[in-house]
Amino acid sequence: ATYDLGATQILELGGFTIGLSVFGAGKYSTVIKTQTDSGSVGLFMRLGVSSTVSDLSIIATTGSGVFCFPIGVTTGSAAATNFVLSNLYVSGGSDCIYITVAGSSGEIRDCTLVSNYDCYNISSTGGQFDIYDCVSTATAGSNGFNDNGFGATFGEGTFNCYNCVASGSGGSTENRGFGIGLGGTVNIYGGKAASSGTNPHDLIIGFGGGTINIAIDVIFSTTSGSPINVIQGSGGG
Repeated sequence: ATYDLGATQILELGGFTIGLSVFGAGKYSTVIKTQTDSGSVGLFMRLGVSSTVSDLSIIATTGSGVFCFPIGVTTGSAAATNFVLSNLYVSGGSDCIYITVAGSSGEIRDCTLVSNYDCYNISSTGGQFDIYDCVSTATAGSNGFNDNGFGATFGEGTFNCYNCVASGSGGSTENRGFGIGLGGTVNIYGGKAASSGTNPHDLIIGFGGGTINIAIDVIFSTTSGSPINVIQGSGGG
Protein backbone atom coordinates (compact mmCIF):
# COMPACT_ATOMS: atom_id res chain seq x y z
CA ALA A 1 0.00 0.00 0.00
CA THR A 2 1.14 3.56 -0.74
CA TYR A 3 0.21 6.58 1.38
CA ASP A 4 0.99 10.04 0.01
CA LEU A 5 0.88 12.46 2.96
CA GLY A 6 1.93 15.53 1.00
CA ALA A 7 3.36 18.12 3.41
CA THR A 8 1.72 16.57 6.52
CA GLN A 9 4.21 15.73 9.28
CA ILE A 10 4.27 12.86 11.77
CA LEU A 11 5.60 14.39 14.97
CA GLU A 12 6.89 13.21 18.34
CA LEU A 13 6.81 9.45 18.07
CA GLY A 14 7.21 7.82 21.45
CA GLY A 15 6.94 10.97 23.54
CA PHE A 16 4.60 9.28 26.02
CA THR A 17 4.76 6.64 28.79
CA ILE A 18 3.98 3.98 26.19
CA GLY A 19 5.98 4.66 23.07
CA LEU A 20 4.09 5.45 19.89
CA SER A 21 5.58 3.51 16.97
CA VAL A 22 4.97 2.91 13.29
CA PHE A 23 5.05 -0.56 11.73
CA GLY A 24 4.55 -1.41 8.08
CA ALA A 25 3.99 -4.68 6.24
CA GLY A 26 7.49 -4.85 4.72
CA LYS A 27 10.39 -2.67 3.62
CA TYR A 28 8.93 -2.18 0.15
CA SER A 29 5.32 -3.22 0.82
CA THR A 30 4.25 -0.17 2.82
CA VAL A 31 5.29 3.11 1.19
CA ILE A 32 4.85 6.56 2.76
CA LYS A 33 5.55 9.55 0.52
CA THR A 34 6.26 13.05 1.80
CA GLN A 35 6.72 16.53 0.36
CA THR A 36 7.79 18.10 3.66
CA ASP A 37 10.01 21.16 3.22
CA SER A 38 12.44 20.72 6.10
CA GLY A 39 13.95 24.13 5.48
CA SER A 40 10.71 25.75 6.65
CA VAL A 41 8.81 23.26 8.82
CA GLY A 42 11.40 20.69 9.95
CA LEU A 43 11.37 16.92 9.89
CA PHE A 44 8.73 14.70 8.31
CA MET A 45 8.82 12.04 11.06
CA ARG A 46 10.18 13.12 14.44
CA LEU A 47 11.53 10.48 16.80
CA GLY A 48 10.92 10.49 20.55
CA VAL A 49 11.64 8.24 23.53
CA SER A 50 11.53 4.50 22.70
CA SER A 51 10.20 5.07 19.19
CA THR A 52 10.23 2.12 16.80
CA VAL A 53 9.79 2.56 13.06
CA SER A 54 10.07 -0.59 10.98
CA ASP A 55 9.15 -2.49 7.82
CA LEU A 56 8.27 0.35 5.46
CA SER A 57 9.57 2.87 2.93
CA ILE A 58 9.73 6.64 3.43
CA ILE A 59 10.21 8.46 0.14
CA ALA A 60 10.69 12.21 -0.24
CA THR A 61 9.06 13.58 -3.39
CA THR A 62 10.02 17.23 -2.90
CA GLY A 63 11.07 19.31 -5.86
CA SER A 64 14.55 20.24 -7.00
CA GLY A 65 16.67 21.96 -4.37
CA VAL A 66 14.19 21.46 -1.49
CA PHE A 67 15.63 19.97 1.69
CA CYS A 68 13.57 17.10 3.05
CA PHE A 69 14.71 15.25 6.19
CA PRO A 70 12.52 12.13 6.34
CA ILE A 71 13.24 10.99 9.91
CA GLY A 72 15.14 12.07 13.03
CA VAL A 73 15.07 14.69 15.79
CA THR A 74 16.30 18.29 15.70
CA THR A 75 17.12 21.19 18.00
CA GLY A 76 14.13 22.32 20.04
CA SER A 77 12.87 18.80 20.69
CA ALA A 78 13.68 16.41 23.54
CA ALA A 79 16.36 13.79 22.97
CA ALA A 80 15.27 10.66 21.14
CA THR A 81 16.53 7.84 23.36
CA ASN A 82 16.33 4.08 22.88
CA PHE A 83 14.77 4.41 19.45
CA VAL A 84 14.87 1.59 16.89
CA LEU A 85 14.81 1.99 13.11
CA SER A 86 14.54 -1.41 11.45
CA ASN A 87 14.13 -2.77 7.93
CA LEU A 88 13.47 0.62 6.32
CA TYR A 89 14.00 2.02 2.85
CA VAL A 90 14.48 5.78 3.10
CA SER A 91 14.94 8.04 0.10
CA GLY A 92 15.64 11.70 0.79
CA GLY A 93 16.70 14.53 -1.45
CA SER A 94 19.10 15.69 1.24
CA ASP A 95 19.42 13.85 4.60
CA CYS A 96 17.67 10.53 5.21
CA ILE A 97 18.30 10.30 8.97
CA TYR A 98 18.92 13.68 10.62
CA ILE A 99 19.64 13.89 14.37
CA THR A 100 21.09 16.96 16.12
CA VAL A 101 19.82 16.74 19.73
CA ALA A 102 22.32 15.96 22.51
CA GLY A 103 21.80 12.75 24.47
CA SER A 104 19.94 10.92 21.71
CA SER A 105 20.66 7.22 21.26
CA GLY A 106 19.34 4.21 19.43
CA GLU A 107 19.71 1.32 16.99
CA ILE A 108 19.49 1.34 13.22
CA ARG A 109 19.18 -2.11 11.62
CA ASP A 110 18.84 -3.48 8.09
CA CYS A 111 18.07 -0.11 6.54
CA THR A 112 18.65 1.04 2.97
CA LEU A 113 19.28 4.78 2.65
CA VAL A 114 19.45 6.62 -0.68
CA SER A 115 20.15 10.34 -0.88
CA ASN A 116 21.41 13.12 -3.13
CA TYR A 117 23.49 14.56 -0.27
CA ASP A 118 23.95 12.92 3.18
CA CYS A 119 22.37 9.58 3.99
CA TYR A 120 23.09 9.96 7.69
CA ASN A 121 23.63 13.36 9.28
CA ILE A 122 23.92 12.66 13.00
CA SER A 123 25.62 14.68 15.73
CA SER A 124 24.61 14.19 19.38
CA THR A 125 26.79 15.07 22.36
CA GLY A 126 26.91 12.05 24.67
CA GLY A 127 24.89 9.95 22.24
CA GLN A 128 25.54 6.37 21.11
CA PHE A 129 24.25 4.85 17.88
CA ASP A 130 24.57 1.16 16.99
CA ILE A 131 24.13 0.58 13.26
CA TYR A 132 23.82 -2.95 11.87
CA ASP A 133 23.77 -4.27 8.28
CA CYS A 134 22.77 -0.99 6.67
CA VAL A 135 23.53 0.28 3.15
CA SER A 136 23.78 4.03 2.52
CA THR A 137 24.28 5.34 -1.01
CA ALA A 138 24.67 9.06 -1.68
CA THR A 139 24.63 10.10 -5.33
CA ALA A 140 24.90 13.85 -5.82
CA GLY A 141 24.18 15.68 -9.02
CA SER A 142 20.40 15.52 -8.98
CA ASN A 143 17.48 17.17 -7.18
CA GLY A 144 19.42 20.43 -6.99
CA PHE A 145 22.18 19.07 -4.73
CA ASN A 146 25.32 18.57 -6.77
CA ASP A 147 28.24 19.58 -4.56
CA ASN A 148 28.65 16.65 -2.13
CA GLY A 149 27.86 12.95 -2.06
CA PHE A 150 28.23 11.79 1.57
CA GLY A 151 27.39 8.20 2.50
CA ALA A 152 27.59 8.90 6.25
CA THR A 153 28.27 12.16 8.10
CA PHE A 154 28.79 11.67 11.83
CA GLY A 155 29.72 14.30 14.42
CA GLU A 156 29.53 14.37 18.21
CA GLY A 157 28.80 11.01 19.82
CA THR A 158 29.86 7.38 19.37
CA PHE A 159 28.89 5.40 16.29
CA ASN A 160 29.30 1.63 16.08
CA CYS A 161 28.84 0.34 12.52
CA TYR A 162 28.59 -3.42 12.02
CA ASN A 163 28.77 -4.81 8.47
CA CYS A 164 27.58 -1.54 6.95
CA VAL A 165 28.20 -0.08 3.50
CA ALA A 166 28.58 3.68 2.98
CA SER A 167 29.33 5.18 -0.42
CA GLY A 168 29.35 8.62 -2.01
CA SER A 169 29.65 9.69 -5.63
CA GLY A 170 28.56 12.32 -8.13
CA GLY A 171 29.52 15.40 -6.11
CA SER A 172 31.32 18.23 -7.86
CA THR A 173 33.13 19.26 -4.64
CA GLU A 174 33.63 16.12 -2.53
CA ASN A 175 32.49 12.51 -2.17
CA ARG A 176 32.91 10.31 0.90
CA GLY A 177 32.01 6.99 2.43
CA PHE A 178 32.22 7.39 6.23
CA GLY A 179 33.02 10.79 7.74
CA ILE A 180 33.54 11.84 11.35
CA GLY A 181 34.05 15.30 12.89
CA LEU A 182 33.33 17.52 15.91
CA GLY A 183 35.27 15.18 18.19
CA GLY A 184 33.11 12.12 17.60
CA THR A 185 34.17 8.49 17.29
CA VAL A 186 33.15 5.94 14.68
CA ASN A 187 34.00 2.24 15.07
CA ILE A 188 33.68 0.27 11.84
CA TYR A 189 33.41 -3.51 12.11
CA GLY A 190 33.34 -5.13 8.68
CA GLY A 191 31.41 -3.79 5.74
CA LYS A 192 32.62 -1.42 3.03
CA ALA A 193 33.54 2.23 2.57
CA ALA A 194 33.48 3.51 -1.00
CA SER A 195 33.80 6.79 -2.88
CA SER A 196 34.38 7.95 -6.44
CA GLY A 197 34.51 11.13 -8.49
CA THR A 198 35.85 14.50 -7.32
CA ASN A 199 37.89 14.44 -4.08
CA PRO A 200 36.90 10.90 -3.09
CA HIS A 201 37.50 9.80 0.51
CA ASP A 202 36.45 6.36 1.70
CA LEU A 203 37.05 7.52 5.27
CA ILE A 204 37.55 11.10 6.36
CA ILE A 205 38.16 12.99 9.59
CA GLY A 206 36.78 16.46 9.10
CA PHE A 207 36.15 19.72 10.89
CA GLY A 208 36.71 19.57 14.65
CA GLY A 209 38.62 16.30 14.52
CA GLY A 210 37.52 12.85 15.59
CA THR A 211 38.53 9.22 15.74
CA ILE A 212 38.03 6.37 13.29
CA ASN A 213 38.67 2.80 14.45
CA ILE A 214 38.68 0.19 11.72
CA ALA A 215 38.49 -3.61 11.89
CA ILE A 216 40.80 -5.54 9.58
CA ASP A 217 37.95 -6.89 7.47
CA VAL A 218 36.66 -3.55 6.18
CA ILE A 219 36.67 -3.30 2.37
CA PHE A 220 37.69 -0.07 0.64
CA SER A 221 36.97 1.05 -2.90
CA THR A 222 39.76 0.83 -5.46
CA THR A 223 39.06 4.21 -7.07
CA SER A 224 39.83 6.61 -4.25
CA GLY A 225 43.53 6.17 -3.54
CA SER A 226 44.46 5.98 0.13
CA PRO A 227 41.57 4.53 2.15
CA ILE A 228 42.04 7.09 4.94
CA ASN A 229 42.27 10.76 4.03
CA VAL A 230 42.51 13.29 6.84
CA ILE A 231 41.91 16.79 5.46
CA GLN A 232 41.14 18.65 8.70
CA GLY A 233 41.30 18.02 12.39
CA SER A 234 43.31 15.23 13.90
CA GLY A 235 43.03 11.69 15.18
CA GLY A 236 42.12 8.43 13.58
CA GLY A 237 43.72 5.07 13.33
